[in-house]
Amino acid sequence: MSIRRLLLVALLLPCALAAADDRDTVEQFNDTLIRAMKSGGNFADRAAIIGPQVEVAFDVDTIARVSLGRTWRELDDHGRTQFAELLESLIVATYADRFDRFNDQRFETTGVEAPKADRSVVKTRLVRVDADAVTLDYYLTNGRIYNIVADGVSDLSLRRADYTAIIGRKGFDGLLADIRSKIAAYRDDGMDEAAQ
Repeated sequence: MSIRRLLLVALLLPCALAAADDRDTVEQFNDTLIRAMKSGGNFADRAAIIGPQVEVAFDVDTIARVSLGRTWRELDDHGRTQFAELLESLIVATYADRFDRFNDQRFETTGVEAPKADRSVVKTRLVRVDADAVTLDYYLTNGRIYNIVADGVSDLSLRRADYTAIIGRKGFDGLLADIRSKIAAYRDDGMDEAAQ
């Protein structure tokens, strides 16, 4: 093998290895969502299944930092930790609410792009029997998910725009209250679901 080819392999191998690991991260998370739906459990049961996988698979600190923008830079360590923990709870609650029952859904991985050793995009589809498939592109940095683009719409961009608007109207404490209210609403819906 020529030196040029060896150098090319040496440059591409870290990206290929990272891409394989990132694919595993996304597929394990998607498998967890299917398992939560198949469990037949209520909201709390599904959150208990999904929570540990969110903790492992998601880069919540990066999501928190980008979501808050300038406000993140103004927070002290306590404020950053408080927000990141609340944001993680919201992510878990959102998935536990949205993935509430199994109806033969399945995830398909359609490709992986790894432009850098520390960045990749894992492309997937959520195939549903009663609706069109949803494309879900997972963006990862250093092996953890920091953004999901669903049918071309970036969750991180929506979150940043939403949080910026809320902070502008209510301040940072108002944003925390709003997030707590959303989590409580998901829990309340879950209690209503369990009572049916």
